[in-house]
Amino acid sequence: MLGLGGTVRVLIPSVNIDLTLRFDVQLADLSELLQRRKMYFGLMVIEKATGKEFQVPEYISGEDMSAIFFAGRAILDRQFIWRVNEIVQPTPASDETLGWFQNLETSTPDTQAFKLMFGPTPMLKVVLGQEISLGLQTVFLEDAFIEDHESVGSALALKNGRVVTIRIRPLSRVGRYVFTNPPTLPNNAWDPRVRQFIELDGHLSQALMARYLALMSLVVPELPPEQMYALINPETIALLAEQAHERRTPVDEYLRSLLTENRNLTLPVQASEEQFDADMAAFAEGTDNLQPFTGFYSRSDIYFDHD
Repeated sequence: MLGLGGTVRVLIPSVNIDLTLRFDVQLADLSELLQRRKMYFGLMVIEKATGKEFQVPEYISGEDMSAIFFAGRAILDRQFIWRVNEIVQPTPASDETLGWFQNLETSTPDTQAFKLMFGPTPMLKVVLGQEISLGLQTVFLEDAFIEDHESVGSALALKNGRVVTIRIRPLSRVGRYVFTNPPTLPNNAWDPRVRQFIELDGHLSQALMARYLALMSLVVPELPPEQMYALINPETIALLAEQAHERRTPVDEYLRSLLTENRNLTLPVQASEEQFDADMAAFAEGTDNLQPFTGFYSRSDIYFDHD
């Protein structure tokens, strides 16, 4: 958390200490720590809502982490923006499917991007080896691009019953997921300390995203936004997508505007060894006459706020 806090002031009047410190933590490390924080909270949500218990292994794969994030959001939010790479829809060539295809609603006039809905269908997620039912899922795409649109239309027009494979990709790479009857949390599921933990999450995610934007604005200003997605973890992409959706702005356009606003930001300056030694000397100043501690600290004294 201190790595996202920027400048921190340490003030201890009784021993004449007044320091300004900055904790420089690599973005990759910060991102990993926040992802694991979200993962453990997601497991808590799933356990509370379903009554299941999980044994957390030492190593958790990216696929398992994604399943935990997804299931947790389905339970908590019921509808949310999530990444969609591609949807493959096997469709028989018939009068009905041809009519559906010919009457697709475009996202904007004179474009080949369409508004599509998939579902509702039952959704099961496997979380750490256990199957979790999330109820009925519906996926909405606002800017769906159909690969080989003309060829697909020609194949459906034959109306010969053969299965035509339709490949669909949202231009924004995200869709809106809606769950009508997912598992629910009991009333008063969290004690006050856990609620504080939850409320802090939004601030930490925003701070991490600000650091990413500052870095991208300075280091890779010429890259188009779609290439920058490769530099950001999926949770941050989802946060960007939600904010863009609230503003009714395409994700790429919203990201470009954020990068423009952050051009004038500078990266934290890495302290030199000399500066670090000077800070430590200043921190120790006035402590020469302090009496040495002769007692001991038990484990409960040290970790009283974590057990």
